[in-house]
Order: sequence, then C-alpha cells, then structure tokens
Amino acid sequence: MYEERGSLEFGAHSGLAEQRYRYDFDATDQRAVVRFRDGRLFHHIDLSDGEAVVAHACGPDLYEGRIAAIAPMQWRCDWTVTGPRKQQEIRSLYTRQQ
Repeated sequence: MYEERGSLEFGAHSGLAEQRYRYDFDATDQRAVVRFRDGRLFHHIDLSDGEAVVAHACGPDLYEGRIAAIAPMQWRCDWTVTGPRKQQEIRSLYTRQQ
C-alpha cells in the first residue's frame, strides 16, 4: 500500500488532498500492477531498466507518465495530462523516510 497526504493549493482552492494506491509486485520486485484504493487498474510498471513509461486514460483525459528510480531511497514521477478537461504537468520527487 502507498499513501500520500498533503495540502493542495490550486487557484483559489486550498484544501487537503490524499490518494492511496496498491502496488502488486511480481517475484522480481521490479514489475508491478498499480491499482487505485478501490481496486481499479491505474497502470502497469516495469522498473527493470530503472525507468518506466506508463499511461492511464481518465475519462477523456490521458495521463502519460515517466517514473524513474534515481537512488536506492528516491524516485521521480513526471506526468503530462492532456484532454478536454485537463492540461497540466505534475512533477514529483519521492524520498523514503528512514
């Protein structure tokens, strides 16, 4: 299970944000199926080369992502979202707490 919580400020909106995903890893721990909290498929991921390109259609909008393992305790995720409802780029850097 993976959980993120924080605050979101977007234009005039300010509030809490949270998301939860389930990562089902295979025996190599380099490939996984990523699911939303309700079990719906988000995307597949294969980090055997240290980087993965993923995509997810959210209604008419398309999320295209690049995920990279950049250090043993750190990974980066960049999303480009295009469609009639959304036009945005999301850049995140994750560091595991020790």
